[in-house]
Amino acid sequence: MKPFEGYPAYGAVHDVLPNEQLRGFLFDFSRIADKVIGQAFASEEVDPIPDYVAPEDFKAEPISVVPAESDEKPYDSRDFYRIFDVESLGVSVVEMDPSAKAARTIRTIWESQDFGAVEQEARNEIGRSLPNIVPHLFFNRVEGVGRRLPGVSRSDVRQKLALMPDTTRFAETLNTIDVEADKIINAILKRLKQFMYPWDTTAHMTYSVFRSSTEPGQIIEIQKKTNEYLAKYPFGVQLGQLVFRHKKERNRTR
Repeated sequence: MKPFEGYPAYGAVHDVLPNEQLRGFLFDFSRIADKVIGQAFASEEVDPIPDYVAPEDFKAEPISVVPAESDEKPYDSRDFYRIFDVESLGVSVVEMDPSAKAARTIRTIWESQDFGAVEQEARNEIGRSLPNIVPHLFFNRVEGVGRRLPGVSRSDVRQKLALMPDTTRFAETLNTIDVEADKIINAILKRLKQFMYPWDTTAHMTYSVFRSSTEPGQIIEIQKKTNEYLAKYPFGVQLGQLVFRHKKERNRTR
């Protein structure tokens, strides 16, 4: 087996069990974003979804803000943002980028077997440290996460949006995630054979990414309107399994 050619970007998430509330939030978020970016944001409030909405109704229709006779390209939400597939969403336990950055600093690459060894060690430690619970989180706000929007110097405009948990609810789940993060990071650092300062492990669920064509002011407005919505209609989800993720990172120009 060939050595792993690259720096180890290694992390973990809890997958999320999709429910009607989560699907409904993503649908209503698309309505908010379309109205802001399409410059057709109505003065009335966005209503919550009904108790039941057919799956086909969760796909938002693009809002055209260009007259039919115009030669300009009509508004298409895909040119400005993307909402991640609800089936692939996960609540972060350990982000992937910091481990690659740490490995790059000390010029360390891993072989394939290193990934399995880290996962096994972390799972063993987690199993000895934590009781079995059914984890839940309650989301009541969103925040910008990730890198800054390309070409924008403002630190408060990030490329992605994430749902953030209410820290007053489901304390046992938040404690579980903290312990899992600690065990995973220790296993990574032990394999790197180098002390590195721990990185931020704030639990969140990233669900949308903006493209560079989106104006910073639009992102700020979308975040504001989404938080106003969540203040009225927060919701909870059940978390599933702990899933380890990894990829190789090569040298790159920043």
